[in-house]
Amino acid sequence: MQYHPTSYKRLYMLMDDGASLFNGDIENGITFLINNSVVGPTDRHIGCFLHESQSLHADKVLKFLEDRPGVLDEQVSLLEFEDVFLPDALRKFFTEVPAPKVRGDFLQQLVTKFSHRYFICNPNMSLTQGQSVILTCLEFLGIGEPSSTCSDTT
Repeated sequence: MQYHPTSYKRLYMLMDDGASLFNGDIENGITFLINNSVVGPTDRHIGCFLHESQSLHADKVLKFLEDRPGVLDEQVSLLEFEDVFLPDALRKFFTEVPAPKVRGDFLQQLVTKFSHRYFICNPNMSLTQGQSVILTCLEFLGIGEPSSTCSDTT
């Protein structure tokens, strides 16, 4: 397929317009992106878009992910944590998926999804998935042993 500079420019402009719309009104932005074939209509396509986008406001992404758990699942499935130190993986996760400002059910869901993904990416670690969740919670709260004994080398 032959690509022309005008098609790149058009795609860039559509993505920019869609991101601006999303940042103002989430549903209008997603609808615009889907209707203009920038993003496919499935949770997987939308999750990939959120995973790659740099221009969306974190609070809007968070609200969208709270309302669309299927998209959240797809976005989390794109994250790779193989052989990544738990605190670094947790930082990477919350860079990708904005953390809610208040503790509650959604934060608990995020911690569980992170722990599950971390466990999948590191099947040879000597922990059960339940232990992985507990360590993630301890690290998240800042009382896990790794963060108190290891220096931050991010």
